[in-house]
Amino acid sequence: MGRHEVPSNRARRDRARAARIGAILSAAERLFCERGFDRVSMDELAEAAELAKGGVYHYFTSKAEILYNLLRSGLDRLFAALTVAVEGQKKPLDKLRALIFAHSKFLAENRNLMRLIWSFLNDPTPALKDKQRRSLRAYHSCSVDLIKQVLREAAESGELRELDPDSLAIVIGGILMSSVGSAGSGHDCDWQARSGLIWEVLTNGIRKRVL
Repeated sequence: MGRHEVPSNRARRDRARAARIGAILSAAERLFCERGFDRVSMDELAEAAELAKGGVYHYFTSKAEILYNLLRSGLDRLFAALTVAVEGQKKPLDKLRALIFAHSKFLAENRNLMRLIWSFLNDPTPALKDKQRRSLRAYHSCSVDLIKQVLREAAESGELRELDPDSLAIVIGGILMSSVGSAGSGHDCDWQARSGLIWEVLTNGIRKRVL
């Protein structure tokens, strides 16, 4: 039995650690969105996370580090959601449609988080070091790379007309990220309707068909 006690204790400690970090990041997401990064103190973060201030510093050295880990975690989760959506389809254009819907769904379910990501990726701030900003942009580029991969598959299979898949991926990525900015501005929209509109424009264009 003794041999099972150490792994069990370690697992409990790991769960407790993950729970505390999660509480800190959740508190940061809420407070940063409500009041702005500069107007939130470490004391207030600790209180919102129901931890002692020293408990917060045990996991993060600064408020900026909390912000960076919050944004990185969000981008990780977004990429994971897009990957799962793509892997659930076989045909390239079905993969692209699933990716678009998954992105809009994640946006709808994580409005505050995506608002922060949009803000700090686009607006220079001393809160993040250049190295951290580059790292976050690299995480974000993973989503665009996934779109590129799907479009290359579509081009190779003949589902996509003669367009440069890499350039098209940047355009689609821009459309998806612009919807993040819209949500961050407080504009409400049914995520399924938004996804459907994006897909309709991509596949059929905006020009009225003449019979």
